[in-house]
Amino acid sequence: MRFSSLDQLFACPGYTSIERNVEAEDEQFPNAQASRAWGTMLHTWKETGKIIHPEGDKREEKLLGNRIWKSVKNKREQKILNTDYWPTGGFHELKIAYNWREQYSEISFHDEPEFHKQFRDDDDWITGTVDFVLETEGKLRVSDLKTGKWWNKSPTESKQIMGYGLGIFASQSWPIYTEMELEVVHWPKYPAKEPPKVAREDISTEGLIQFGKQVQQKMEARGQEFNPSVDNCRFCPGRFNCMFAVKEENTYGF
Repeated sequence: MRFSSLDQLFACPGYTSIERNVEAEDEQFPNAQASRAWGTMLHTWKETGKIIHPEGDKREEKLLGNRIWKSVKNKREQKILNTDYWPTGGFHELKIAYNWREQYSEISFHDEPEFHKQFRDDDDWITGTVDFVLETEGKLRVSDLKTGKWWNKSPTESKQIMGYGLGIFASQSWPIYTEMELEVVHWPKYPAKEPPKVAREDISTEGLIQFGKQVQQKMEARGQEFNPSVDNCRFCPGRFNCMFAVKEENTYGF
């Protein structure tokens, strides 16, 4: 399983026993591919400061360029720097594999395409990629970039972000801190003129340990409990094949 599935696991552990209908998902969200491309472009800018659309769409590149540059007396001056949000000295795109039974993590600090493959077929592991980690003011900042329109959670309300913090802490790759700073940088495509919004929250390492115990309980309960509701079903990847799914009008298209 991936860290990005933790929120759905906590909402409805039964979803893991349902097969996905990818064709129905693509029909329901026809702009999904364009949204993924926007997110890929922002992640590239986050890491390199360069605006490169994955499919070479110059219009999309200009849309992002207009948000981070300004004209001053016929000169183009950058008004938003990627380092304003992800300072130099941190680590981008850390790959994590968290063993929920033994409660420890393996981390790859480098781009290793095979890293997750060695854990993916093993039920004991949850895998994912943390966008950014920085040592700052005596604690670790764990940061995730969100580019979707509907993001409205605080860092500690997101089981995914909490999971990233847990995975980083459990790796023991840094000195043991008593606190960790969880961060979300939210920058959707629209409204086009708004800068990124940053939300940060501190959580104690003891809080992460307790969260790890909750993760273990939920992983052990997978497939056994269904909690259908409008909110729980709206973004569930198994909703199209689930007999319990709440079918809200104009949400699923059926």
